[in-house]
Amino acid sequence: MKRIQYLAVLLSLLVLLSACGGKNTGNTEPATADLPDVVSEEPESVTAPVQTEPETEAPVTEPEPVVPETDPISELDRPELSFAPIPEPAAAGDYAQIRSALLAQDYDSRYAFYTKSRPEEEGDEPVYAAELEDTSAVLPIPGVEKGSRAVADGGRIYLIDSYGLIIQSAAGAASEQLSYTEVKMGQDNSFGHLIDLYALEDRVAVVYEVSAFGTDENGDWFDRSETHAAIFDVTDPTRPELVRDVGVDGRYLTSRLADGTLYLVANHYLVNLEADMELETLVPNIRTEDGGTPMEAERIWLCANPGRAGFTALLGLRLTDGAPVDALAFTDTTDWFAMDADGMYLARDVWSWTASEPYADGVYTVVDYADRCQTEIKRLIRTEEGILEPEASCLVEGSTACMYGLSPWDGMLRLVTREDRGSYSSYTDAAQGWSIDRAGTAVTGNRLTVLDRNLQEIGTLTDFAENDRIYLCGYAGLKGWLMTYSKPECFYPLDLTDPENPTVGAPVTLMPEGWLLRPYTETRVLCLTETKDGVSVSVYDADGEGFDQPAAAGTVPSVYTDAISFPGSVWQDPDTGRVGFPLRIETEYGYVLCEFTADGLRTIAVTELDYLPSDAVTLFSDGLLYVCSAGATYVIDPANGELLTTISNAVG
Repeated sequence: MKRIQYLAVLLSLLVLLSACGGKNTGNTEPATADLPDVVSEEPESVTAPVQTEPETEAPVTEPEPVVPETDPISELDRPELSFAPIPEPAAAGDYAQIRSALLAQDYDSRYAFYTKSRPEEEGDEPVYAAELEDTSAVLPIPGVEKGSRAVADGGRIYLIDSYGLIIQSAAGAASEQLSYTEVKMGQDNSFGHLIDLYALEDRVAVVYEVSAFGTDENGDWFDRSETHAAIFDVTDPTRPELVRDVGVDGRYLTSRLADGTLYLVANHYLVNLEADMELETLVPNIRTEDGGTPMEAERIWLCANPGRAGFTALLGLRLTDGAPVDALAFTDTTDWFAMDADGMYLARDVWSWTASEPYADGVYTVVDYADRCQTEIKRLIRTEEGILEPEASCLVEGSTACMYGLSPWDGMLRLVTREDRGSYSSYTDAAQGWSIDRAGTAVTGNRLTVLDRNLQEIGTLTDFAENDRIYLCGYAGLKGWLMTYSKPECFYPLDLTDPENPTVGAPVTLMPEGWLLRPYTETRVLCLTETKDGVSVSVYDADGEGFDQPAAAGTVPSVYTDAISFPGSVWQDPDTGRVGFPLRIETEYGYVLCEFTADGLRTIAVTELDYLPSDAVTLFSDGLLYVCSAGATYVIDPANGELLTTISNAVG
C-alpha cells in the first residue's frame, strides 16, 4: 500500500511539472501544454527529478514540452495592432519645454524592442568592395559647394594638412609655396583635426573639429566636441590673417557653402541627461573667442521619437567676416544630409512601437508587440539672407540604407531605405508567476522612393535585390547604380527617367578585386577596376539600353591604385575624353593619363612621382593638373604627362 501511495504522489508531481511548462528547464518559449497541438516527430526527453527508496524502480522520464516552429496561436483572433501617428517637428516655446521633452524620452526602449523582435543573424557581414563616395561632389548641385582638402581658386592652390593651411601659386612650372599658417584648434591642437576648406575670392574658411569626450575625474562620461570654421583673409597670400573663428557644439557631420554663407552641421550628444543640467550644457552653444552662447529656445525644434539624447545643430556663417547668420537645432541627431540651391534636407531614423490589449490563450495572458523604423525627412528652405526655416517633413518606410542614399536632382529627392519591421509576443502565466518573450516575424526589404520639393511621393520601387541589403548608391543625372552586400562584384543599374515608375535592372558583374563607380557626365559613368593585369578603365553609357556593356574600355598595367579608396585623386575631363589617376607600378609611384577614343582607351603617359600619399586630391587650374597632398604638390601637363615642377609643402 505504501508503494502505491508513493507512486500516486510521484505521478501527481510529474503532472504538476508538465503543467508548469518547464519553468526551470531553461526554455526560451512558452510551454505548449494548453496551446493547439503541434506534431513533433522526435521529441527530446528529460529526466524528472524524484526521490526514491532503495527498492524504487528506475526513474520515470517525461518528454520536454515541444516548441512549435510556427506560431501556436495563429488561428486565434489576435487584436489588431496600429501605430500612433508621429507628429511633425514643432518649435519649442522655451527652455523648460526643451528640458521636459528630453527628459520624457525612454531612449533605451527601441533597443529593447529590437532585440526581442528580431531573430539573431548568423554569419559574418560581407565587406564591401567599392569606396563610399558622395557623387554630388563629382557632379555638383548648382549653387552649392561641398568642401575639400584642396581647392583651386583665383590662380592659387589652397590645401590643408593635419594642422595648418598651405597656400601655393598655381603658375605652372613657376608654382611655389607662398605660406603655411597653423590653425589654432582650442587650447590643445592634439584634440583637433582639420576636415574641409572653402575658398571664395579673398576669403578661405578652414573647417575643423575639436574632439573632447571621455570620462571626468568622477568617472562620468562627457562629450564636449565642437565643430568650427576658421576664416582667413588671404588678400596677401604670404600672410593670411585670421578674421574670425566661430563654431557650434557637436561632432562634425558635414558642411556646405551657398551664396557666400558657410553652413556647419554637427551632431551634439548629451551623454549625461539630468534634470538639473545648466542651460549651457543642455542646448547647443555658438562658440566664439568670447565663450559660448546657448541657442535661442525659439530656434530649437522638438522631434518625436528621438533615437538618442542630443541635437542636430546648424550654424550659418557669413564668409566675408565670419558673423553668424543663423543658428538652429533639432532634438535628435541626423543620419543623412543633402542640399540643393533652395535649401537642405535632414534625415534621421525614427523608431516606433505599439502593443495590443492583453488577451487569453489557455493558461497564458498574451500581449503582442510590434515595432518599425521609418526615415523622417525635413526640408529647410534658405532665404536670401541665408536664414534656414523648416518648410515640410515626411516619413518614408524603412531605415537609412547607405551613406549617400539621399540625393536631390532637378526638383526631386531620391532616397534608398531598408524596410525594417518586427514583432514579438509576451506570454505570462500569472498562476506560476513567470513570463516568456517570443520573437515573431521580422520583415525587411529594399525601397527606393522619389519625392518632390514638398516631400510628396512621386514614385516608389520595392521589388529589387531581395534577401540582400543595399550599402551604396550613386547617381549620374537620372541614372544611377546600387550595390549590395552579398554581391560586392556587381551593381544594379537604376533608371529614374520616369520618376513615377523607377526601375532597377539585372546586376552587372565587375571584377571582385576592387572597383570604383563615379559619374563621368550626366549620362555616362566612369569605372575603375583592379584586375590581375592592371587597372581596367571603362565608361558606361547610362543613357542607352543600360549598363550591360561599357561603351569604351582599356587596361593600364599596374599593381595597385589608390584611386579606388580615395576618389578625390581622380581627374576627369569629359570634353576631351581624358582621365587621370594615381597608380603604382612595382615600387614606383606614378600618375597615369588616359584618353577615350573611338578605338577604345589610349594611355597618354605615366608620370613618375617621388612619392604620393593615398589621400591626394587632383585639381585642374588654367589647363594644368595639380596633384596635391600634405607632403608635396605635383604640377603635370595633361596633354603629354610632363612633370613641370614639384612643390615641397614645407611646414612653418
